[in-house]
Amino acid sequence: MGIQITDSGIIHSAGTTTFQEIENANNLIALTVNFKKPDYDKALFLKAGPSSIIIPAGTQILVGSTAVEVAANTTLDLNTNLDAGAKTAGTDYYVYAKEDSTFYLSADKTITADRLIGGFHYGLIPEAEAPTGNKTEADMVKIRGINAYSMWDLKFRPNCNPEGMAYINGKWYDIYLLNSEHITNGTSKAGAFIAAGAASYGRLIPKIPLMYGGDGTLTYGKLTWFQLCEIAASHGKKMIGYDEFPTIAYGVTEGKSSSTDGYETVAGKVEHYPHLTSKFGIEQAAGVQYVRGKDLMNGYGTTTFAWVDNTDTRGQIYATSNSPTAVVLGGVRDHGAVAGSRCSSWYGYVWYSNWYIGSRFACDHLKLV
Repeated sequence: MGIQITDSGIIHSAGTTTFQEIENANNLIALTVNFKKPDYDKALFLKAGPSSIIIPAGTQILVGSTAVEVAANTTLDLNTNLDAGAKTAGTDYYVYAKEDSTFYLSADKTITADRLIGGFHYGLIPEAEAPTGNKTEADMVKIRGINAYSMWDLKFRPNCNPEGMAYINGKWYDIYLLNSEHITNGTSKAGAFIAAGAASYGRLIPKIPLMYGGDGTLTYGKLTWFQLCEIAASHGKKMIGYDEFPTIAYGVTEGKSSSTDGYETVAGKVEHYPHLTSKFGIEQAAGVQYVRGKDLMNGYGTTTFAWVDNTDTRGQIYATSNSPTAVVLGGVRDHGAVAGSRCSSWYGYVWYSNWYIGSRFACDHLKLV
């Protein structure tokens, strides 16, 4: 396009500037973040193949002092448009626009010379993987390689760090189970180790968030519903409800678990099991680690109410014994017959901690127009 915009708002052009070019530039200036796209109800990018995306025609972006307009659909491929290195499974990639009206992909989210306009997750699902469980070929097209549900941009994204997340039915969910090193990894990281209430079967106890007194080294020593609430909050996320879980976990092979059915490669590691991946690319969606959910219910035991100190000395709970309990979802590694997308157990009280209970988080959607 060739139009340049100075800090004072004056438009310059090396050649003749048309009225439409001036109007387009003014539209860009008027936008809150100087970013305009054809459809604000979905992410800017379209998945073109397992390793490629399309930036649609009509996209307008202010890069530095240059108004860039995409005149025709532009394809970017991790095999040819990655700025450094080779594509790596389980990695978040970012889309950058340059002042010369070209675009590129990078695993580096800190580049300042060009403009970051969005990104996506290139997952653990191989580019030629066959359907398993309740997944169809159409489902696999969306989740092989680049996860089509993970694409985000400046005006369509989660209200938190978008890394390792998928957009499902109006909300964002972690693709991976919570890991023990969430302070440095974020809550959704391929190849990390599953956070749990005890260091058994490869699981590890998670670090205390900095905002709750952690120092990057201290662990909780356990993992209760209370502590999962804190970890989620420290990342701007929330635990998942039972009403949401069957949807995000749909597509797994029901009644299977990672140890019982021989899927595990490294016990306790966040890794890919085709049969236990949902149609949305949610990894280890069931049959690996119980996901502690947000739902509570009156527990079991006596019907007599009393004050009980089960909150790590942070106030007391007035309830019947072993109340309240908090749901766990999906099943665990060695309980194949009961595991699945609708599996739930309501036994564990909110202060209960064990190696087979971890979590996965969600985040509200943020759409700007």
